[in-house]
Amino acid sequence: QTAQREIDHAAQKLKAVNDSMTMALSIATLLSLFAVFWAVVFIVERQINQRMAGLTRSVLAIAAGDTEHEVDVSGQDELGKMASALEVFKLNAQELHRSNTELEKFAYVAAHDLRSPLRAIQDLTEWTLEDEDTVFSADGLENMTLLQKRTGRLNHLLSDLLEYSRAGREKEDLISVSV
Repeated sequence: QTAQREIDHAAQKLKAVNDSMTMALSIATLLSLFAVFWAVVFIVERQINQRMAGLTRSVLAIAAGDTEHEVDVSGQDELGKMASALEVFKLNAQELHRSNTELEKFAYVAAHDLRSPLRAIQDLTEWTLEDEDTVFSADGLENMTLLQKRTGRLNHLLSDLLEYSRAGREKEDLISVSV
């Protein structure tokens, strides 16, 4: 009986130790899962979400016209490759802006410089036609009239070109229009 009691007592101790070990392992497992969960959240937040937010800020700034905005995302992963592509896009946008500015200046200068000789041609044909001493055949008179029409048309085209070159520079107030 004494042996049986000792065995029962040892069995109860073993069960108590077993229960405490099970409880300890359960708590350790839960803590480990909790730690892994927060590690994953931290890694996702740091490695993906923050970098993606930075890339989004850069894209929006460049799309708004800030071609000097610095793209601060780097790396060899997909986000890093997207950031590199955005840098190329930014450089292309800068070059396009520079090219457009030069084109606008050229259009303005060309249209302005061509108007002066054109005006002189128009004046000369008008003076020649108004001069009483000038005698033209019917064909000559038709050609002079055609010359006046064509110089007028060219003058109109140059005026339109000047207006076009000013279109981006002049800010006009927007107004609401009822459709």
